[in-house]
Formats: sequence, C-alpha cells, structure tokens
Amino acid sequence: MSNQTNLHAEHELLGAAFTINPQTDSLIPDSYIAETSFSAEKNSDACCLFDLSGSAYQLVSGADAPAFIDAAFAGPYLEAGDLSFQPAFAGDGSVVSVALVARSGDHEFFYIDISQRGAALSKWLEFITRIKTQDATPYGSVALEDANSLLVPLMLAGPGAHAVLSDYLKHTDQVLPEQGKIASLLLDTRIAALVGHLALEKLDAFIVLVSPTQARLIWRSFLSFDNVEVHGRQQLTKVCLDTLPWFRLLDGSDKIVVPQDILDVHGFIRKSRDFIGGRALQ
Repeated sequence: MSNQTNLHAEHELLGAAFTINPQTDSLIPDSYIAETSFSAEKNSDACCLFDLSGSAYQLVSGADAPAFIDAAFAGPYLEAGDLSFQPAFAGDGSVVSVALVARSGDHEFFYIDISQRGAALSKWLEFITRIKTQDATPYGSVALEDANSLLVPLMLAGPGAHAVLSDYLKHTDQVLPEQGKIASLLLDTRIAALVGHLALEKLDAFIVLVSPTQARLIWRSFLSFDNVEVHGRQQLTKVCLDTLPWFRLLDGSDKIVVPQDILDVHGFIRKSRDFIGGRALQ
C-alpha cells in the first residue's frame, strides 16, 4: 500500500488528483481541480505553493557526514547554512542524480531529489556508506534517515514569494536568507522553520521546512494569501524544466552523461574533481 504524506487530507480538500511517486511509493498530488498553469510573466506578484513531501528526502548525519557529502556530491563545498543543487556521479563519471543539498549543522545535512532518479540516488548513497578502504569504513558513522516524517518540505516560488514570506517576519528583526543560504526562523514569531533561498536565475524560490505538527497550520496560512496558488507535481516538473538546465537529463533510468556545456556552467561542479567520479571527468 502506498504511503500517504503528512498533508494528504489537505490535498484531498483542495480536489487533488494523486499519483504514486515510484521513487518512494508515496501518494503525491499530481494536479488540482482549480489549478491553472503557472506563469510568472503574466502576474508580477504570482506565487505558487508546492508540497515536496513524498520525494526522495533524507537526513544525513554523523561525524563523517561532511566528508561523506564532499565525496558523494560534486557541487561547491557547503558550509553550515549553505544549500545548492548538487550532482552525484558514479565512478565512471555518469550522473546518478542531482539533488538540492543543504548543510543544516556542523555534522548534519539533508537532501531532496524530486526527479525520477531519487531512488537510485538513495541506493547509491547507502552503498557509499559501506565502502571499505584498507579494512576501514571511512563513512561508517554516517546515518541516512528518511526525513519525510521529520520536517515537511514546502516550496514557494514566483515573483511574490519573497513578499509572502517577509510578511511572517514583519514584526521581528529577522530577515530572509540570501540566495544559496538556509536559516532557522520563527514565522509569525511562533512557527519554527528552516527557510532556504534557492539560487535560481529565472525564478525567486524558497524551501520552507516545518515540523509535521505545524505543517497544516502553515499550509493553510500560505493559501490565505490571494496571490498564492497551490500546484501539483506536473507544474513543479514544468517549473524545474524551465529553470534548471540539467533537469531534463534526469528523465528515465538510462545511463546519463552530462554534456560539456552543462559541466562548464559556473558552480555546477567544483574544479577540484575530488569527488566520486571526478577522475572520469578530467
């Protein structure tokens, strides 16, 4: 039986049509009865709301977690409070997947993969934790834990996203994080949330993570804004295809080799090539 996400009942109330995410065997909203096609160009304060629950989404923790992330993912090194989309390569230089990776503490990270390769990435990361070198297990302390039950991941995107989130901070001295950063904030001075500002050129977007006990409250609160419209996985996929040049590469299960023009995009992979698969890209 497929898993229901934390906000499943809320999606039912909104007339969602559900689909099973084969990466996690979770029921996720594919579309909604009243949903329209999202277009930031036609509405200067448009803001779309997505529930990312049911995606491949894991907490990575342990003393060896920083070294593990540096080996498994090929993007920029992450300091505490950083987040970015990062590719993971197999030893032959082919792409396993690309995930949004955030460092939420000195020895704590999380990643979210909404592509069709989330299950492959989860299995690959589990494999890396078991790697042995000279009878040692360099990532033996790393724990991988499904995070869907820990913090509910929501996404606000569009020209109006910044204004919507700023409204929750207007009576405090808190500020939204800069692009590529994640911060712990109190929304409306009472809802603890991790808020990350995605570094996208064409679209302003934030990820908001809240506890399951607060998810329903903040979900309904977001929808109380006139310019916020809920969207399902179909529209999320379209947004990703429009804003992430590598996203279309992740469609399907065939071996993926990233074209040189994408590899050359500044910041997509680090020049040091000190990650798994890096030598094959030389």
